[in-house]
This record gives sequence, structure tokens and C-alpha cells, in this order.
Amino acid sequence: MSRLELKCVWLSVFVCSGMAVAGCQKGADESLGTSESAAGIPVGDIRGTELVNKSLQRRLFDPQAPTTQSFAIEKLAGRDVEQLRAFLGQWVTAGTQSKFQGGEPNPFGLVLWHQAIAAFARGMGGVCDTPGTLDVTFPGVSTADASPPVATTAKLHRNVAPKIAKVCTFQGDDAAKKEAARALFHAVVDDELPDEDAAFADFFAGPEYAQAPGKKRVEAMFVAMLLHPHFLLTR
Repeated sequence: MSRLELKCVWLSVFVCSGMAVAGCQKGADESLGTSESAAGIPVGDIRGTELVNKSLQRRLFDPQAPTTQSFAIEKLAGRDVEQLRAFLGQWVTAGTQSKFQGGEPNPFGLVLWHQAIAAFARGMGGVCDTPGTLDVTFPGVSTADASPPVATTAKLHRNVAPKIAKVCTFQGDDAAKKEAARALFHAVVDDELPDEDAAFADFFAGPEYAQAPGKKRVEAMFVAMLLHPHFLLTR
């Protein structure tokens, strides 16, 4: 699978909206595009910053660390992106009414999400520079009283850190590399996506990334995983 083909698999859903989202899902019911998930966000819409942050906090970070609950991916690409966070999908309250806005997939929102996710991925890739560490540093975070923006940190869950470490080193034969890639995919995206995790493992265990520096490989993996429709969209 080429890089272009993988990107098409990952990103094709973003050209869809409304009823078209259902058409992008094999075997989906025609009414799926107008239904709502348990969180009140229409199926096929971007989950928004609140749910994405909760997923990352729960799946990747130490629940006991004080930085975990305050982690916010929308801050990682700098103040300009943070000020446009309404386009990333957020609940807006007007009087007694609450409405989810900015969730419909569109090119502008996807560009903003890519900026935030790329910044997140750079922080995760930095873990490869300090083997054995649980600490992640995200540079360039926007804060109200900091100019220029300062770095912030998070602490990895002790079960996740070894999975990232294995992808940093990518030791062993082709099968071992694929297993390391699948394990990380399951930790970040989902546990029940055999077709997707196989494509992910085949791609990153291929010649382009198997021989790449570990930091570059981890960055690319996190961009692909967080832009994956099963992670970023409601379903």
C-alpha cells in the first residue's frame, strides 16, 4: 500500500458530510448520517476537542498524573489554532440551549485538526530521544500569559510507554515490527479493527518507515492514527 493509498483510506471520509457519510461506510444503514451518537454528536461528524481529549487522556496518559486531566490538544499548535477551536468541534451554550458546532467534516476544520495532531505527534515522537521515559513534552503550547508560547508536559500510562518504545526501536524481523505497530494502533485507536490495523502495520513496517529514524516513524504513526476516521469521527 502506497502512502497515497493509505492517506485515501484514512482521509476519504472527510470529503463526506450528512447522508454521504453513511455512503462511505460499507453496509451502513441509509439513516446513519442523520442519527446521533450517545454524546449527542451526529454520526460521521468530528468528535470534537472534548471527546478527543478524553480519549487521549484515558488511553495514553497516567490517570494519576496532575497534567492528565488538563491536557488539551487544541492548545498544541499555538495560539492562532487555539483561537479557532470552535472549528474543531465544540459545544456552544446560548441561554438554556446547547449546540454542537464545528463538527461537520470540511477542509478548513481538517487543516486545523492536522495542525493540532501534528504538534501532538511531534511530542510523542520526542519520547524516542529519551528511552525509558514516561514524560512527554509538547513544545509551542499557547498559554494566556506566555509570549512566546511555552512547552507543557504529560506523563504516559505505564502500559503505553513500552508500546511506543518498541516502535521507536523497531527491532526484530518483519513480523515483530508489524506486531509492534499493531499494538500501538490498538492502544490509540481501537481493539476491534483487524483490517485497519493490518493495513497500518503493513505500511509502517514497509521500506519507507522501517528504516526511518524512530522519532520520524512515531510522529508519522500518530498523525495517521489520530486522523483515522475510527478515532476522529463519531460512529
